Formats: sequence, C-alpha cells, structure tokens
Amino acid sequence: MGPFSRTQGHAPAGAVLLAGEHGRLARRPLSVSAWLSRAAEHAARIEAGPATAAAEAMAYVDPPTPDEQAWVDDFMNRVTQPTHTAEQSRGAA
Repeated sequence: MGPFSRTQGHAPAGAVLLAGEHGRLARRPLSVSAWLSRAAEHAARIEAGPATAAAEAMAYVDPPTPDEQAWVDDFMNRVTQPTHTAEQSRGAA
C-alpha cells in the first residue's frame, strides 16, 4: 500500500494530501483545505507587504511640504500622460 493508505493511519481513505512548504511531505502532510488556507494567508501577507513597508517607512519621515507635494503631483501627471509622437501630431494637424 502507498504512504497514505488507511492501514498506515496517515490519512482517511480518499483524502488528498499536498506537500507542505518546501516539499516536507514526509514530515508535514496537509489536507487540501489546510494547504489552501495557508496559501491564502501567504498571498495576503505578500499583498500587504508593500503597503505595510510604506506605512512603516512613513512613520520615520516627515510629511511632504505643500511645495514638495505639488512637485510630486506635477511630476506624476507629466509621466503618466500619454505622449504624442511627431507622426501623431502631424496627423492631427
């Protein structure tokens, strides 16, 4: 019988087991629901990471002055606006 047969007591018959982190199947078999739960928690931590890091960094930095914020806003508006090539400009004229 296989390593997950009922006679060996690792899992009930018909259960699907997935490897834990880094292939530690022999030490930590996980049910599908436990594996999905861990995967969802891991994804949430990854997604929250940049926002958490930014919030932590901002705790050590003074807020921007109105002039600094205006410069950033102007810069972001300029770099996010679509550019017009010479050919597009000629076509519009």
